Amino acid sequence: MASNQNSSVGILDRSAKLPIYEQLYLELKRRIRAGYYEQRQFPSRRQACDEFEISAISVKRAFKRLHQEAFISMSPGRNTIVQPLEQKPKLNSNLDTLLADINLKDLTTSVSIIGHEQSVADEEVCATLNCDGTTIVDQTTRLRRLDDAPFSVVHVIVPVHIAEVFGTAPFGEPISSDLLRKYGFELSDVSERISACIADRDVSKVLEIPDGAPVLKIVRTYLANGKDALFCTVGYYRSDKYEYGGTRALPASWQGV
Repeated sequence: MASNQNSSVGILDRSAKLPIYEQLYLELKRRIRAGYYEQRQFPSRRQACDEFEISAISVKRAFKRLHQEAFISMSPGRNTIVQPLEQKPKLNSNLDTLLADINLKDLTTSVSIIGHEQSVADEEVCATLNCDGTTIVDQTTRLRRLDDAPFSVVHVIVPVHIAEVFGTAPFGEPISSDLLRKYGFELSDVSERISACIADRDVSKVLEIPDGAPVLKIVRTYLANGKDALFCTVGYYRSDKYEYGGTRALPASWQGV
């Protein structure tokens, strides 16, 4: 029993600027949205104190906010109950028609920048941008939310010599052909790799899903003149909210599968 209570020790970061009660609120909300408590009883305040090894005041504040936002129902002398979540249909589109699909389903969406740094390109980025291991890249991380719930996190990765031409202008808005043309770049092609992967701790925290949950990973490389890589994006999409789909015309020489 003690091992269950202590299984969540270390999830909350006491050295972080975000208050402990706020971290607990976000962690419990993430678990609720991921269905963690569908087969488990939501903890009492005392159980939460023991499980996360934090004060009763912090737990009380986190529970109060969850109750105010209708994630849980609390009644004196009774178990705390997780409220049923409104089920939304998954988006089903390719990335080029994603915004149209969002509008069609009457969803509200917002994008915010949650990170920005310059670093040496890692092995995956070097292979994607066809650059060497000494290349410095500028990385902006953008979080998209749908109806105030995390939907995707996308890293926009641009070689520094190209980013210096942009300045900071493109990173607060989608990078479009018109925007690239404004800065003297003519976009010719986009290559795309799609795979399923397991969310690491950083991705799961941002998307509010359990560590190790499956996510859709889409890597896009944007090319000029059909060969020169301008920049790339590495995106992670919640598998419970997005299915990559669409239709394409078959070539005349199609040989079947």
